[in-house]
Amino acid sequence: SIVIHQDNLKSDLLINSSNNYKLDEEFLLWPNPTNRFVSISGFLSNKEYEIKLIDNTSKTIKVMKTNSLVELIDLTELPSGIYTIFIRNNNKSKTYQIIKN
Repeated sequence: SIVIHQDNLKSDLLINSSNNYKLDEEFLLWPNPTNRFVSISGFLSNKEYEIKLIDNTSKTIKVMKTNSLVELIDLTELPSGIYTIFIRNNNKSKTYQIIKN
């Protein structure tokens, strides 16, 4: 499976975000940069979110929906580069940049 759900991950690393119509939630993405996986936490338990992974050519690589508290996304098969993670709930969204080594 490409996406692994885990509910007890923690992180001290917060990366910069840019806002479209900003979600109230603050998400943590770690590690960044990464060689294999990126974890995302900060989801609220009573909401469903859409997560998109987009490469530097604006091509959508993965789209997933979650109602889990933490998502673990496997990037091992992807080439090195800068990727954008777009997190959306209803009409609100946040975008984050991650680096795959």
